[in-house]
Amino acid sequence: MITSWGWNLHRDRRKGRCRESGYEFPCRLRTVVYCYRKNIGVLFLPASLLAAWLLSVTGVPAPGSDSGADFASNSIRWMMSVPVGGMFIASGFMHTVFAKRTAESIGWKSNGFQYEIGFVSFGIGAAGINAAYLDRSAWVALTIVISVFLLGAAVNHIYETVRNHNVEPGNTVVLAYDVGLPLSLWALVVLV
Repeated sequence: MITSWGWNLHRDRRKGRCRESGYEFPCRLRTVVYCYRKNIGVLFLPASLLAAWLLSVTGVPAPGSDSGADFASNSIRWMMSVPVGGMFIASGFMHTVFAKRTAESIGWKSNGFQYEIGFVSFGIGAAGINAAYLDRSAWVALTIVISVFLLGAAVNHIYETVRNHNVEPGNTVVLAYDVGLPLSLWALVVLV
């Protein structure tokens, strides 16, 4: 087994090809493209956070927002709608309907706990969509839940990376979301 940039690549010595991608070694670019294409779903997490910020900065009114809403209020509604509501519901599907594939992208094996994560994600996502239409008290309560959940997950992903050398995209790329979303929410809650 050859490890290239964190992805386990099994080389067929007779053919000199990577079994996962079928490409000849040592063409790393093709291997990297294949690995990210295989794990593209994990890129939607940080992309959703970036999309919410871009919608906020450009002044697009968020769901549940008044036309004259201030920047922080409009931004937190976008955060509750897209990276919290949309992505947590998508995460729920990924951890229940596509459990085995999702576990592989993280570098884990699927088990019953993964389904529990999926069901919790459905609940947080639904609460996020609802919170977009509510006020500061709902935002603070949901921000606490999300922060404990995602920052705890981030600590676990970092532990897996350091201790077990698990640098699968589902274990590393997700850190931008796991840390970025709670920081964004707290910054906006303070400003509202």
